[in-house]
Amino acid sequence: MGKRVAVSEAETTGHGSHRRTSDRAHSLGVASRRARVLGVGVLAATLVVGGVLAATGFLGSDDAATSAEATKCGTSSVTIGTTFGLAPPLRNALLQHGCTNILVEAVEPGDLATALISGGDAPDYWIPDSAVWVDRVAEATGTPLEPLVDSVASSPVVVASASAHSPGTWPATLAGRGLVLGDPREDGSSAASLALSTGGASRRQAVTVIAPQAQRQAAAAAAPKTEQDRLQSIDAADAGYTTVTEQAVVASGRDLTATVPRGGTWLLTYPLVETAVGQRSAEITDTTDLLAGFVASQTFRTALTGSSFRAPGGHRLPNGVGRVEVVAPPEPASVSVLLSSWATLAVATRTLAVIDVSGSMDLDTDAGSRIDLTVEATRAGMALFPDGASVGLWAFSERLGRGTDDYRELLPIRRLDAYVDRRTQREQLSADLGGLPRLTDGGTGLYDTALAAYREVLRDYDPTAVNSVLLFSDGANDDPGSGSLDGLVSRLGQLADPGRPVSIITIGISGDADVKALHTIADATGGFSLVARQPADMKALFQRAMTARFS
Repeated sequence: MGKRVAVSEAETTGHGSHRRTSDRAHSLGVASRRARVLGVGVLAATLVVGGVLAATGFLGSDDAATSAEATKCGTSSVTIGTTFGLAPPLRNALLQHGCTNILVEAVEPGDLATALISGGDAPDYWIPDSAVWVDRVAEATGTPLEPLVDSVASSPVVVASASAHSPGTWPATLAGRGLVLGDPREDGSSAASLALSTGGASRRQAVTVIAPQAQRQAAAAAAPKTEQDRLQSIDAADAGYTTVTEQAVVASGRDLTATVPRGGTWLLTYPLVETAVGQRSAEITDTTDLLAGFVASQTFRTALTGSSFRAPGGHRLPNGVGRVEVVAPPEPASVSVLLSSWATLAVATRTLAVIDVSGSMDLDTDAGSRIDLTVEATRAGMALFPDGASVGLWAFSERLGRGTDDYRELLPIRRLDAYVDRRTQREQLSADLGGLPRLTDGGTGLYDTALAAYREVLRDYDPTAVNSVLLFSDGANDDPGSGSLDGLVSRLGQLADPGRPVSIITIGISGDADVKALHTIADATGGFSLVARQPADMKALFQRAMTARFS
């Protein structure tokens, strides 16, 4: 098939990591292992190491050394780890040069971090798609990493679309439901879309922007796709779009439109880094010197051009997206914060919304009654959750449920896309929220309800999700049959299980809320408390409650 490539003179840049896990492991018989290390100083890691033998067959160490001496490619067998897209042209160029002692394998940033931390089989050299990953791996492992060559190739990040139209800005790109995104913790082009969509935003603002997409990824049944898998997906469906490198789009030969949104983009620069240390570094000095010169050779540059990479300077490809406006990547610390936030956001949500329907919730404000505002804010907040999130609904006042119970279950916790009586959980949730104003009456049975809700979420704890209670209240506990606040805190402490953490997030409605009690309840469970003192604050605080656990 031919490909249509739209050229835009006002475009964007990003980094693109190329990963092939199951396909490469199947075809090359490579073992895989996956580990996760999250946080500012630690990378998410998935170790996938693939070996490719020389065209003439496997060479033993003695044969490799002999060949190396003959071709002046160094006297040791060495390994270079690089991206999935760069590995083939690099490998072919080295073989053409006679360097049969140099093995090229695809390895991701997290893979390398895991190998260096564990003392495992790390490559001697590494060519990631961006210096951003070099900084992050150095920070995660405590290993100083300095590029031998700042750039051996380049490729801008683009938006590849199955139609002639794609989002015109990076925020619109990230917000679109048609986006097929890879894992930003491992895939450079996906990381670029996060950074470019949140540039200049505060951390709280950035979390709000990336939360919906992260939650959609958390709810997806399949693992994030590689660049080539994502391109194949949108091409086969003839719908949607994805962020990938220009190189991946052009090399795929697919009938897709590649564009760059307004505002500029990252240019991936592919630095060459030595990852061997100590005695091993001294042993391969001759190969190190060779590689530094080889990546600037015409042999290598020809191989790059044939594989749709740009030269280090970023000069346009004849069939690419044209001139691009390059945006410098943010500081490493900013990237770490953003990706760490994503790592936590991309965990499924399981929550029980518990809403006060005591008589005081009928009180009017300039914007409507308290209960009406709460319903409106809850509906808006639930729109943040993907269909794969699990949400339940309780109402509470005083003796609202069975017997002396202060709470009533309206909906058990289920996935929002689950069907019950010909309605999805999301549709039923919206309908039941609309019925809350008809339930308002009586006092506020806060303490017993908080304890019961905590028990309910703990009872069917989901280890793959963030488990929480979201509790709204506009008053103090005034159920004479309940225990004390101290007694509630003590009981919550007894129930708490470090291996199954459940947090209570409280939102006080108006200045009448018992702020001290709500804070105490939240703190006892590792949650947090917010207060909407003005009616207009409700929507913003609900959204903050949905994302504050990540920031």
